[in-house]
Amino acid sequence: MQSNVYPVTKFVLQKYMQVADSMKAAVETYKGIEFVRISTLPEDQKTMIWSSAYKDKVIKILRDKELLNDCLPYDQYLHWYKEIYKLTPAARAKEPKMAFR
Repeated sequence: MQSNVYPVTKFVLQKYMQVADSMKAAVETYKGIEFVRISTLPEDQKTMIWSSAYKDKVIKILRDKELLNDCLPYDQYLHWYKEIYKLTPAARAKEPKMAFR
C-alpha cells in the first residue's frame, strides 16, 4: 500500500506545478533574445509590471518592420514573477491550493 501513495502524491504535485506554471507568460524568441510581451500578460501582471521598477527593464525589438515596445527580457520576467508577483496576496489567491488528508 505504501508504494501506491507516492505515485499519487507525485502526480498531484506535477499537476499543481503545471497549473502554477501556466500562470507564467509564454516566452518569445527573436534573434536569440528571449522575451515576454507585456501586452499578452493577464491584466494584473501588466498593471504590476508597468507600475514597478521593472518598467525600466522593458526593451524595444524591431521584428519584421514591426516595433515591439513592450518586451521584457524573459530572465527579468521570471525574476519579477518569482520575487514580486508570487509574493502578492492577489497572486497567492489565484494559485491552486494543495490539500492533503
